[in-house]
Amino acid sequence: MKKFAVGLILFAIVLGGAGAAHAAPNIYGVSGLIETPDDSITAPRNVAVAIKDLPSFENTDKVLTFGGNIGLLPKLEVGAMGINVDSSDGGTDVLLNVKYKILNETVSAPSVTVGSVDLADRLNHLGDHIVDPSLFILVGKNLTGAAEKVAGTVVKPLRATLGMGTGLYKGAFVGLNYYCTSKVSIMGEYLSNGLRQETTFNLGLRWNAFGGFSAEAGTVGFDNFFWGVNYNLALR
Repeated sequence: MKKFAVGLILFAIVLGGAGAAHAAPNIYGVSGLIETPDDSITAPRNVAVAIKDLPSFENTDKVLTFGGNIGLLPKLEVGAMGINVDSSDGGTDVLLNVKYKILNETVSAPSVTVGSVDLADRLNHLGDHIVDPSLFILVGKNLTGAAEKVAGTVVKPLRATLGMGTGLYKGAFVGLNYYCTSKVSIMGEYLSNGLRQETTFNLGLRWNAFGGFSAEAGTVGFDNFFWGVNYNLALR
């Protein structure tokens, strides 16, 4: 799996070109990285849809999620994500999500964002610890300036999030998004819990291919592979 991680980074370096980044749903539907939310919000009157696939995951045969978000206000998105777990007794459950940015980032202060994954508490079949909606609060900050001071040279954009919550986000989580080109970002994150229900490090690539379309792939816990596609559509 270490070779896979190195391959992801090399693939990112090879890809290039122009492209615009959009808020993209994570595995559970809320805008973010792989499992963790970040401080991005689906733009007003925009719809962000996604399909995420974990072909072989832990004790399950497959985890598939599909759905998305709609931007209602400049700082508010709501969404729904279907989740199908092969090893569960039921069929497809629907996760209802909401996310609101309380404070925008400034030069000296981070953004503050709150939200919830699975408002209707449909994830309890995945583990005993997921017995309530997964509430979260996080701060987000552009670390490019700080990274340039440490490196002593110009570096590519780097964003970080730090949060805590309940359910999936019980304990703490950290996310890093490094834009190695205008089209490709490397996503890294740490969770105290997450879908694996244990301390997890995830790594992935997101490629903003064209327009509102992006594709991603990576590893969950350096043991399981995932891939996904996202599309952002502006409503008229």
